[in-house]
Amino acid sequence: MAGGTFFLCINNTMMPLMGTLGLFQNERPVFLREQANNMYSIFIYFLTKTMTEQPINLMAPFMNCLIVYYAMGFDHTFDNFIVFYLTIYFLIQANLAFGYVLSSIFHDYAVANMAAPAIMMPLILFSGFYSNYETQPEWLKTASYLSPVKYGFEALLRNEFEDNTTGDDFDIIEMLGFNVGKWNCILVLIGIGIFLRLVAYIALSQLVSKFQ
Repeated sequence: MAGGTFFLCINNTMMPLMGTLGLFQNERPVFLREQANNMYSIFIYFLTKTMTEQPINLMAPFMNCLIVYYAMGFDHTFDNFIVFYLTIYFLIQANLAFGYVLSSIFHDYAVANMAAPAIMMPLILFSGFYSNYETQPEWLKTASYLSPVKYGFEALLRNEFEDNTTGDDFDIIEMLGFNVGKWNCILVLIGIGIFLRLVAYIALSQLVSKFQ
């Protein structure tokens, strides 16, 4: 169950991330020309580009969760399913925002496509499944703090196993060294999504300023 949950987090990390890398590159020449003519503000452009995706980003994870949640045998309660969906949704939002940042920074899609896995792989490696958080050297724990996968993984595990009433003494949450808390993890994912969107907006603004 833990392994399946972890790879579910990876899937909902890499697919949104890689899917947004070309968001701004494809329209960069047109965007810069229209900015030079003051046709609309950078904020309006950024807002519309990111908000038009939200309906599909709400529905697609929900449909996916309906299938995966029961197929993997998670706890069949309505409350747990809602938390499961919210965790997946905000994990996707955090990684979409990471994709926005890379799309804003890199002019070339091929470069962004190479940079994304190189940046994300260490964050996945030190997110708690392959390497126990409590046994990591202090200088490596920064990768855990920055990893959306870690917070999504911990929230999903806590949602499933935190109120274990089966009488099983084995505590996988303690074994993996997770100590943030379910709702704190979800709040951190929300914070990462907001912060990275601000970074993407600033990067896009800097790009425009260089051509004016």
